[in-house]
Amino acid sequence: MNSLKQNPFWLGIAASALVLAGVFFGLVFPLWGQQAAVRKTNSKHLSDLKKLSVPGRPDITHWTGYRSKLIESYTKLTEYYVQSDKHLERWFEGLPEEHNRGDFTSRYADEIRKLEAAVAEKKTVIGLGDPNEEKRKFGFNWEEPTPADFDRMQPDENKRVRKELQKRFWARQRVANIIINGTAKVTRVVDFRFFKRLSPSIQQAPWDAMPAGTEGVNYLGTGDAMGRGGFAEYDLPNELGQTLTFGVTLELPYSEVPKVIGEILNAGYEKTPSERLLVNVIGTHVTIRGQNPLEENITYKRGDRQEFEKAVAEKRKLLKPQDVILTVTCQILDFDPSKLKTFAQ
Repeated sequence: MNSLKQNPFWLGIAASALVLAGVFFGLVFPLWGQQAAVRKTNSKHLSDLKKLSVPGRPDITHWTGYRSKLIESYTKLTEYYVQSDKHLERWFEGLPEEHNRGDFTSRYADEIRKLEAAVAEKKTVIGLGDPNEEKRKFGFNWEEPTPADFDRMQPDENKRVRKELQKRFWARQRVANIIINGTAKVTRVVDFRFFKRLSPSIQQAPWDAMPAGTEGVNYLGTGDAMGRGGFAEYDLPNELGQTLTFGVTLELPYSEVPKVIGEILNAGYEKTPSERLLVNVIGTHVTIRGQNPLEENITYKRGDRQEFEKAVAEKRKLLKPQDVILTVTCQILDFDPSKLKTFAQ
């Protein structure tokens, strides 16, 4: 001990050794334990990663190509809807995009008269009851707002209603063309109506009226068979537009029912998407009315075969199948191209 006191150098060495030992056991030794734990964790993660298929250059190339194909398919698909929507959004031929109310309403009335005249030429009755136009009810059931109705609307609502009337005209024209083009024989146009109100500012409009008990008028798929109440259109996904729901009731031979439904879905005269309305049928109903009696009496001389056959033939001419009432509920897809997604290349 006296030697250490006499030699400060060795005393410093001893003190330093003690300090280093304290630092080692206090700081370094715990880190060894932590390092071992980290190594164990890393080894586990490395083992897990080896089990996985980590994307390499071939995978990235494949997925990039797949993404490009998806974008191409999306573009082609939406282009079909865009072109079809242009057909729905167009105005009457010759009517400019910017026009006044008077120009539209006068042209609208003229086109209505032309369309109904063409239907009447095919011996198809329009509406119920008296054929006189002033007393006619239903039929194509055109929405015809009065000047006072338009005056109550704000400018934006005024233009929206005109555009809505134009779209509804195209829907009625689609059904009328089935008759005009001779695709199917229709005896009578009983009713045609859209289920959403044309405008909140027009209340109790004559075209909204539907008396209860009208034979065979039963619109399925609207949640309200008579089309009254809080009807709401269906919003397309991703704000891509809305549906326009309408119902049509026709009196026709039963054999013509498939032809009419087929033409409503995919009109044969519409050759390209730019001439096509996107129509879905969401409900149909056929009302079979009273049919011919099971037996009919004929008069002929007993034993006269020729007279018998003549009497049967004459009676058969009088016993034609009774027409049925067909109601069809449809939706037009009113597509909004401005909401389409864009993808960075």
